[in-house]
Amino acid sequence: MLPSKKRIISAFVCFIILSLIFAPGFSKLQQIREQNRLLLQEIERLKKENADLKEQERRYQEDFYIEKLARETLKMGRKGEVIYKINSDYSDEEQRLQR
Repeated sequence: MLPSKKRIISAFVCFIILSLIFAPGFSKLQQIREQNRLLLQEIERLKKENADLKEQERRYQEDFYIEKLARETLKMGRKGEVIYKINSDYSDEEQRLQR
């Protein structure tokens, strides 16, 4: 026995109505999943950055690193130590001519 035209039309109308009801929800679900994926990537990036900052903090507490930083950035030296500043703007030829 074949389904009647009324049943086929009723099923089709029900399908359309259900599609109209659930389609926006499905679209919103896809947006939320994408947003979640992006946030998880951001969390991973921040975890790595946090680990790097903790490592940097640990290094800043070491005397050797503090001394190295002071020597390189502040041009400081130990007591009695003489620091020579070499001007790197001169080319090799200019340096030879000045001697």
